[in-house]
Amino acid sequence: MSSSSYPSRPATSNSRRIAERLQQVGIIVHLEQALGRNTVLELGDALAAVPIGAVLVAQAAPGSLRTLALLRERIGDAVLLGISGCVSEDEAKMAIEAGAQYVMAPYFRPRTANYVSRHDVLYVPTVLSRTEAVENTARGYALQCVYPAEIFGPDYLADLRAAAPDSALLAGGGITQKEVEAYVRAGAVGLVVSVTLDERTWWTQTRIIEQLRIWRSIWAQAGLQTSAQEG
Repeated sequence: MSSSSYPSRPATSNSRRIAERLQQVGIIVHLEQALGRNTVLELGDALAAVPIGAVLVAQAAPGSLRTLALLRERIGDAVLLGISGCVSEDEAKMAIEAGAQYVMAPYFRPRTANYVSRHDVLYVPTVLSRTEAVENTARGYALQCVYPAEIFGPDYLADLRAAAPDSALLAGGGITQKEVEAYVRAGAVGLVVSVTLDERTWWTQTRIIEQLRIWRSIWAQAGLQTSAQEG
């Protein structure tokens, strides 16, 4: 079946706004571990202080829905909250009820995508091939995430953008700060950055804020340098 054979699903006004915001924040924080209640609340305060515009909670992490709900309660709408690794409609339903504003899936699944879209929530499929990028864009899901991006690198992301020029590609998984500029030049609209907190050791909000502000600064500087070079 050709990409033109897939019916597109028009984005709702809310999901369109969420997609636009995700492309503006630059850095999306990915939480992939179980976290205690107090840690979640302190982390929420730190994210708001950076400020970080978007957070992803890994569905596979124990207590992920609780983490999502606590963050929603703590920081409200100041930060976009989403869930990653969501496959089924039931998983999407529970995530949306917990406060998810966008759902990132490991691959495109029509029934889940339609369910999420019907509830005015953004569906973001993960993509690894040119065919997937083209077909997802044709379906109406232009915002996609290349994951794990470190396997193929920024040049491959650029190839996907060339194959699907109307797409908007996030990059996630194992990206280092030294690689940020290369991904910006390749056309990435944002990076999904994993943050790990070891609750058995000493950590502070100040340290997390400093680390995430460095990521934001590197992203902003890379954008400026890329714009200057293209100009």
